[in-house]
Amino acid sequence: MLLGESQRNGPKRLMKKLYHIQRQIDGKHQLQLGVEYITFSEGRNPYFRGILNGLKRYNAEFDKLNTERKLDFHLQNVNFDRLAQSIETNSKSTELAFKAMSSQAAIYKRAGNALRASNIQYQKLYREEVFERVRLELSRKLPSRKRCIWLSQKEDLMKWMQKISKSFGGTNNKILQIELLHEGKIHTCNEQYISAADSGELELEDAAQKYWTDPPKAGGLLETLYEGSFSVTKEFKSIDDFLRSET
Repeated sequence: MLLGESQRNGPKRLMKKLYHIQRQIDGKHQLQLGVEYITFSEGRNPYFRGILNGLKRYNAEFDKLNTERKLDFHLQNVNFDRLAQSIETNSKSTELAFKAMSSQAAIYKRAGNALRASNIQYQKLYREEVFERVRLELSRKLPSRKRCIWLSQKEDLMKWMQKISKSFGGTNNKILQIELLHEGKIHTCNEQYISAADSGELELEDAAQKYWTDPPKAGGLLETLYEGSFSVTKEFKSIDDFLRSET
C-alpha cells in the first residue's frame, strides 16, 4: 500500500533511531511529525516510481519529435561544396543556410538529450531489477529497494545531504529523526556498490551480491533500507538546525 498511517495497535518499540532526508518536491509524500507510518509494502516507493516516470517522460518527448517528422532532415542531402563556395560569393545565402542547419541541429540536440536521459533511466531500471532478483535469491527477509524507505546514521548525514543536493538540486531538504516500530526488514550496506553497478553485466551482478552480503565498511558511505512501520519523532529544517541540536 502507499505510505500511510499504520493501523497496528500496541506496537513493540525498538530503541534504534535513524534519520531520513526528506526532499521538498511538490509537497508529495511529506512525512509528518508524530505520525506513525508503514512503508510501501504493496506498492513502489517514490525512488522507483521516479525511474518509471522518467522513462515515460523522456520517451514521450522523443516520440513527439519523431511524430512531428522533425528528425527527417538528413545531413547527406546538404551540398557542402556548394555551401563552402557560397561563403566566398554570397554571404546572405550562407547566413540563411547556416540558420537552417542550426535549427535542425537544435532539434537533433533535443532528441539526443531525450535519448541520453532515457538511456540513463533504463540503466537505473536494469540495475534495480538485477539488485531485486539477487535479493530474492539470497533472502526475502531483506528489504526491497523498490518498497523501502532510505535511512542514514548520524555520522553520514552531512555526506548524504551533499550527495542528494548535488544529484537532485535543492538545499531546503529536511532531516527527520525516525523511530522504528515492530519487527521490520532492515539492511545497512555500502552505497559504493550502487555506483559500481553502472558498468558491465558481470560487474553489476558482482556489485549486487556484495551490496546484499558484505558487512558495512567503516569510513565508507552507508545507507540503511527499511521496510516496516515507523514514526517521525523529530524534524530538523536543515543540516545546520540538526547540528545545533547536537551541541
